[in-house]
Amino acid sequence: MSTNTPVNDNSPFEKIESLRNSFVAYPRIKEISRALERLLIFGNAGAAAGSPARCMLLTGTSGSGKTALLKKFASKHPPYRQDGRLICPVLYVEVPSNCKLGVLAENIMRALEVPEAIALRGTTASKTDRVKHYLREQGVKLVILDEFQHMLKSENQKVIFEAADYVKSLLNEAICPFVLAGTDAAKKVYRENEQLQRRSFGVRELRPFDWFDTTDRGSFVHILAHHQKSFPLELEAPLFSEKMAYRIHAIAKGNLGRAIDFIYALASRAVHDGRQKVTVSLMREVADDFRDFANPEWVNPFEVEDADLKPVEVEPVQERVTTLGRRKRQITAADLAA
Repeated sequence: MSTNTPVNDNSPFEKIESLRNSFVAYPRIKEISRALERLLIFGNAGAAAGSPARCMLLTGTSGSGKTALLKKFASKHPPYRQDGRLICPVLYVEVPSNCKLGVLAENIMRALEVPEAIALRGTTASKTDRVKHYLREQGVKLVILDEFQHMLKSENQKVIFEAADYVKSLLNEAICPFVLAGTDAAKKVYRENEQLQRRSFGVRELRPFDWFDTTDRGSFVHILAHHQKSFPLELEAPLFSEKMAYRIHAIAKGNLGRAIDFIYALASRAVHDGRQKVTVSLMREVADDFRDFANPEWVNPFEVEDADLKPVEVEPVQERVTTLGRRKRQITAADLAA
C-alpha cells in the first residue's frame, strides 16, 4: 500500500493514530485524578492564616501514563480571558533536560505566555520574583511540573537540595499548590528535604500493571478492549481475550505505554502490508521487534502454546517513599516562619 494515500477521518491511518492518542480512565487513574482535584481545592486552604501551600509527588516509569493523565487533568481547567487578562487555573509545565533553576523560572513564565524578553531578563532571583507575580496575576490555582527529575541532573546532594528548596520557597508564598511529577528519581526531592515533605499533600505512583492483581488485570484487559474499538482491521484473535492480553502484558512487562506501542506497531505493519486481517502469526512477527535484549532467556509469548502460558511477574518498583531521611534535625528559623 502506498504511503502517499490521503488521510481522512475514516482512513486506517487516522485510526492508527487514534490508538496512541486515546485516554482510558481506569481505577488507578481515577483515584489519582480525585487526589489532584482535592489538591486543587484544598492545597492552599491555609493561605489566609499564613500557612504554606501544599505539594503532591506523582511518580511512575516512562510510559506509565503520567503525562497523559496530567495533560488531561489540565485540559479540564483550561485558560481563559477575563477583561483582557489571561487566567490560567491549572498550569502545566514540562521541565526540560538538565534544567537549572533560572531555566525553570523561564519555562513557567513561557507557559503563562509572558513575553520572551521579560522571561529571559535578569538573575534567577529576579526571574523567580516575576514567576510569583505572574502566578498571582493570572489566578493560577495549581502548578504541575512534569518530568521533574530533569531538575536533578546529578546525584550531588547540593543540587537535589536546591531543587527541593526552590519548590519549598514557592510554596511558602502561599500562591498555589504544586504537583511534582516524574520518574522514581524525583523521589530524591522528598528524601533530601524534610521541610518539603511537611508541606506534602501525599505521594502517588503509577506502577506497571500486575497480572497477579485482579484489579490490575481487569484494567489492563479493559484498556485493550477500548483500543480494539479503534483498530483499523479485523483481528484473528481479540486483543482483550485473556490469552491475548496475557501475551501483550508479557511483552510490555505491564507497562501501558509499551503495550500501546505494540498495538500501534501491529496496526502500522498490517496496514502498510495491505492486509485485511491481523493474524496471530503477524502478532508473533511484530513481537520479535519488542524482544527484551537484556534478558537472554526471553521467549516470544506468541510462540508459547496456550496450555503452557504462565503469569509474568512485573519487575518490582522501588519502595514508595513515605518518610524522609531518618536523621534528626533541629528546628530552624524557616520552620518557625512557615
